[in-house]
Amino acid sequence: MPDIAERAPVPAFLAPVGARERKPKWIVAWFFLGCALSFAGTAALGVILGVVSPQFLAIFSDMEPVPEGVNRLWLEVPFMGVLALVLTMTAGSFVLAASACFQRPMSSFLAVRRPKLTLALAGFVTLGALVLGSVWVESVLTGERLSPPVLDVGWPLASRLAYAAAAAPLLLIAAAAEEAFCRGVLLQISGAFSRRILVLSAINGLIFAAVHVDPDPAAFIARGLSGFLFAWATLRLGGLEFAVGAHWANNLALAWFFQPFSEAAQPGQGYPPVFLVADVTTTLVAVAVIELLARRVSASAAAAPTPAAPPADHEAPT
Repeated sequence: MPDIAERAPVPAFLAPVGARERKPKWIVAWFFLGCALSFAGTAALGVILGVVSPQFLAIFSDMEPVPEGVNRLWLEVPFMGVLALVLTMTAGSFVLAASACFQRPMSSFLAVRRPKLTLALAGFVTLGALVLGSVWVESVLTGERLSPPVLDVGWPLASRLAYAAAAAPLLLIAAAAEEAFCRGVLLQISGAFSRRILVLSAINGLIFAAVHVDPDPAAFIARGLSGFLFAWATLRLGGLEFAVGAHWANNLALAWFFQPFSEAAQPGQGYPPVFLVADVTTTLVAVAVIELLARRVSASAAAAPTPAAPPADHEAPT
């Protein structure tokens, strides 16, 4: 009987997936090799940070929220920098391990076609608008007054400008690293066992929520919805661009307009269940946008001219 993964249509992003990804021994080998590389790389990073600055080493060691104070936003910058480095090291380790174990180029886990920056922009604009709307709705539901870090005059203007400027590239790097690991490698490995987009997106959402190790059930569901959305976008649009842009917009909106990022990133804060109403709405609207984009991508591909076949007597160049 043919395998279900062989009967279902293949999403473009899963085209490079081969037989090795379906063999448990290679999946186990990938996991342990990735852990070993990540541990070694992170240890080396810790040594380097310790040499550069004891402050960087302290941030690296505990990743706790930056203490309150007039200099808080200045200190948020090295926190985001260390986080971006750690996530990049971890993602790079597991992508490298996947390349070695599954015997294909690292790039095949990140892109199967030329990247489309318009999709990244679409993801950024869509999630940025939706998250800002959600933050406003949540403030109305809870009755709490918003105090956006970049607009709060309680912190010096120079620190707010530096924080805002640094957050943009550093959180982009962090988002791209998370997408390379969660939607790049993990999604392709799970795609070896099923090609049903709904199933793969749901599984990826559960994994994405689990790796954040947040004990709060509502926060787990909220991250699961984000993971579902990013996986859906990757599979429907054939690349990571929309997911990276959307992930970046989500984190940047929280960092700029909700609370300092070292605090926003902490698990176990008690996510109010009523916020899930906004999260579900955000997911549904974003999926609708993705479907519109997917139709445009398909229409563009169908309209692209097909190269003419060479004449029968044509000889290939030698």
